[in-house]
Amino acid sequence: PDGATFDGADIDEIVTTGVIISDDASPTITGVTVQNYDWGVSASNTSGDWVLRNTTIRNNNFGVKAARSTGTWRIVDSTIRGHSNEGVYARETTGDWRIEGTQIHDTADAGVDATRSGSDWIVESTDIQDSLGPAIEARQSDGAWLVRSSSIRNSTQGVDAAHSRGDWTVRETGLRSNTLDAVVAADTTGDWTVVNTTLVANYRGVNATRSIGTWTITESSFANNGLAVDARGAATAGSAPKNWWNAADGPSGLFRGSGDAVRGNVLVRPFYTNNERTTLSAPVRASITFENTTVRPDTQTVTVDRANYTGQPY
Repeated sequence: PDGATFDGADIDEIVTTGVIISDDASPTITGVTVQNYDWGVSASNTSGDWVLRNTTIRNNNFGVKAARSTGTWRIVDSTIRGHSNEGVYARETTGDWRIEGTQIHDTADAGVDATRSGSDWIVESTDIQDSLGPAIEARQSDGAWLVRSSSIRNSTQGVDAAHSRGDWTVRETGLRSNTLDAVVAADTTGDWTVVNTTLVANYRGVNATRSIGTWTITESSFANNGLAVDARGAATAGSAPKNWWNAADGPSGLFRGSGDAVRGNVLVRPFYTNNERTTLSAPVRASITFENTTVRPDTQTVTVDRANYTGQPY
């Protein structure tokens, strides 16, 4: 019933569970508190479209365990906090589940663990903080999943999508003060995108080392990261135009600006010259010589093979 509290503190069993959802059951659970169990909500291997709404799940071993589920379940306007493992354990899921309007705080492992998931799940308008693992772990995932309009902070990593193969997106999200990388896209093969996102005071903003797919970072802001973008070893040049790098003259590192550093196989022009992201840098104008023939600015258009280009990175 709405307003009830399920408390497993005094239950003497090997494994205690607050709420069990099984098979194709599709309940809507609203307004309850589930606390002090091994598994707060157990819904692994389910196929139903169950819903947790306005629910508090706290101080359990696992908050919500939904591994290998296939349904389009939802967690809405809820609080998940204080767990000694993952907040939401959604490994190897294939249903298009959604978490929205929810707070996930203080987990001793990942806030949301979607490792090896193969679906187009969504985390939206959700606040995840103080995870000792990644806030969202999507390593080896295959889906076109989306993280949107969320806040991710003070965790070991922000969104960890290393070795993923899907065409995922992080958009309109703030990633701040994460101990290691805000977005981990190392060894990825999908065509992923980071757009309209703010990355501040992380060890690295985006780790795209050894990535293979076609990836884009755009309309985003970087400030006070140890390294804004690391694309060393990337097989394809990353596209990172129209970003603010915390300086009017653009990024440092591989480039000549004084903003957050960028390294590796990535292109950054044009970049924004103001924090409001309203003014773009001027086009580069230069003379280029091909076998003793000089092409001067404003005379004709030429195509430069970047693999053979030895000038200033652009």
